[in-house]
Amino acid sequence: MKLRKFIAASFLLSSSLFAQDSHPGRVIVDTGDLRIDRRDIRINPVAFKKGYSFHYIADLPSGAQPRSATELMQAEFGNQVIVTKHNGNQTSLYQVTNQESVPELMESLRFPNFKKCAVTPDPTTSVFDTPNYTSAGRNAFPAGVDGSWNGSSGGGCGTWATMMCNRILGKTNSGTAPSRNEWNDVAGGIGQNTSGGSTISGRAKYYEGAGYCSSFEIFEGTTASYKKMAKHIKDGCDLKLSFWKKNPNGTLTNGHVEVVTGVNFTRRGVGSATTNSWGKPATVSGGNNGGFSHSEDRVGGNFNPGGNWPANSTVVAMEYVCKCSTLQSLAKLLGLR
Repeated sequence: MKLRKFIAASFLLSSSLFAQDSHPGRVIVDTGDLRIDRRDIRINPVAFKKGYSFHYIADLPSGAQPRSATELMQAEFGNQVIVTKHNGNQTSLYQVTNQESVPELMESLRFPNFKKCAVTPDPTTSVFDTPNYTSAGRNAFPAGVDGSWNGSSGGGCGTWATMMCNRILGKTNSGTAPSRNEWNDVAGGIGQNTSGGSTISGRAKYYEGAGYCSSFEIFEGTTASYKKMAKHIKDGCDLKLSFWKKNPNGTLTNGHVEVVTGVNFTRRGVGSATTNSWGKPATVSGGNNGGFSHSEDRVGGNFNPGGNWPANSTVVAMEYVCKCSTLQSLAKLLGLR
């Protein structure tokens, strides 16, 4: 408890400094009661460049004795969210908060929290080839989906991505055919609404409750970003990409999320990801820094007629779901050994 109080005090200090930041359009956060000035709800690209990561920490199983740094982290910060801030190669602690406060904190930091899917699925063209790295999460979208699949008529991409994630993690057998009961159970678990929309924070909470540590951050799309993606896949993690069109007035539209099933690199080291796009393999390249491309965002593709995510006007975020033992660097940042 002493460690938690010490770190919490440090976060309050750093957060108060953030509140004094004078970037135009910035929402001000007072961590005392998490006051939010909602007069300007536009997205501020400056906040994206500063780089914040959110880490949902799962509780240590009941009766277990912590024996490693990551288990100490679970024992001390289980069922809480640790927020880190990145400046170049430096990472610092920003705040520890409860799960219920995360959506508001994301809004204050101008971090998008996906809600509605861009399009509904077309199961008649679902064919999936074998990409690199993963051995699961490549299922075709099932035929016969109707209104009894909750939210499917208006979206459900978060539910579909989570179902594929569960296969990658081994939470669901990779050979299990997706069913209506599974869809509805997952939709309820991640807090999907009746229109088929879900949030990044809702999915993170779902996995924290299942004993995993879940992190999310803006995905820049650099070679380093894709190398990090490949490392997480090799570590047995699940990855999901969320993306939105950034409009001239600062609003975000065309939100969508897909599970990553592979990472590829050209001879020059340029990275791209293979995703499960409504049961079809898709190639995603670039990221939040520009050059974004989705192979199904075209005439005749899943996102017909295309133009949903412009190359240099798309906001991209990455979700990582991993065993908590993979977060050694975060435990070290917290001073745990």
